[in-house]
Amino acid sequence: MSVQVQMRDIHRRMAREHQCPQRPTRWCKQFGESSQRLTSVANGLFSEQRYQLEKPTTVADFNASEGCFLILTLAGESRYHSPSLKRACTFSMGKVTLGFAAKNEHYTIALQQPQIQQYSFSFSKPVLHAYLQEFDDAELLRALERAEETTIFNQIAISPTQRALLEKWSNTPFCGALQTIHQEMCAHELLISLLQSLSAQRAARPALRDSDRDRLQQAHAILLHDIQNPPTIKALAQMCALNTDKLIKGFKAVHGDSIHKTLVHARMQRAFVLQQQGEKSVQQVAFESGYDNVSYFIRVFKREFGKTPGQLLKERRFFI
Repeated sequence: MSVQVQMRDIHRRMAREHQCPQRPTRWCKQFGESSQRLTSVANGLFSEQRYQLEKPTTVADFNASEGCFLILTLAGESRYHSPSLKRACTFSMGKVTLGFAAKNEHYTIALQQPQIQQYSFSFSKPVLHAYLQEFDDAELLRALERAEETTIFNQIAISPTQRALLEKWSNTPFCGALQTIHQEMCAHELLISLLQSLSAQRAARPALRDSDRDRLQQAHAILLHDIQNPPTIKALAQMCALNTDKLIKGFKAVHGDSIHKTLVHARMQRAFVLQQQGEKSVQQVAFESGYDNVSYFIRVFKREFGKTPGQLLKERRFFI
């Protein structure tokens, strides 16, 4: 059985039965393992996906029915591409992505890190439309109504509050019926927080021309090309033909984070992967992630993940 067919059958079976498997599902020996847990919540589905890969890889699939999604990437990185999208959408660690998937849309997913951990809400268009009406975001409502092809509406950073809710959902102290109630409560609270954050971020977004957005996409690529030796803000602005003020404000509007935070998230993502591999010392991981001061690196790492690199290596497991 092909990778794409096997993955599609797993997704369909889980969505149909609303089951929450507790053990990893072997989906392709040559690529690794995946596991999923689904919860019916707020007239939609909330799911957790974890992938443990032997190596980064690309798989293909298609979406059987149209719907809206909110994808939260807690670890790793994946890239989604479909014919409808002008450019591939990257689901990076620490980001929330709001989008619409068209019916029977063919797409490819590049899983670009050995470990991937993502959470997602899936809704029909009318359900999400009803929720968004509460936030008086006329622009987003119009975009949702017009959406017929696969579209990415917005992408923002996951807040500390939302991270805490994900931890509560994953590490519920209950089992059976109480576990279901607890997880549904966490999922509802998380959904409200996400919709509020997305609406607030769009309201603060400055008007940008398409040419400016292209330059800001270029700035993002240049910034992350060499995270050990990134350009200064002034140099980055010159390289992208933008003034520094438009670069700073526009970068956060388009990418959901400041230039500094984007760089820190990218460095922490690299550090996370290197530390999980367990083949390098903390000093080596710090240096390869762009930090000369090991003590400062450890503080940033703990602030990002709630654990020091040493604690993560001992305690963090993607599959329970």
